[in-house]
Amino acid sequence: SSFFHYGSFMSRTVAHMVFQLVLQVENIDRFEESMDQIAHKHVSRGIQAEHYSMFADALLQAIQEVIHPKQEVLDAWRTAYNCVAANLIAREADIAHRIKQEAWEGF
Repeated sequence: SSFFHYGSFMSRTVAHMVFQLVLQVENIDRFEESMDQIAHKHVSRGIQAEHYSMFADALLQAIQEVIHPKQEVLDAWRTAYNCVAANLIAREADIAHRIKQEAWEGF
């Protein structure tokens, strides 16, 4: 897909951002704050739920290129990504719903 270019600077940047997010998992408040920031950014940029599968492929390719993990590790990353993606999709739907409600209230 042209949406993400494998081996590109963007793939490596995204992999780095995901690694940083993973490092925050042990500090749940910071992790939650980061997830909220990402969800708001996604809504403002028009990211849709269907983009997540394309992103997963690009992310896993970047992880493969950067750290060359065994298949079990790559599978664990996919599982973790799917959990984060489901959480973000739900957050983004909630944000979009609230924006719609607020838009009508201000009309």
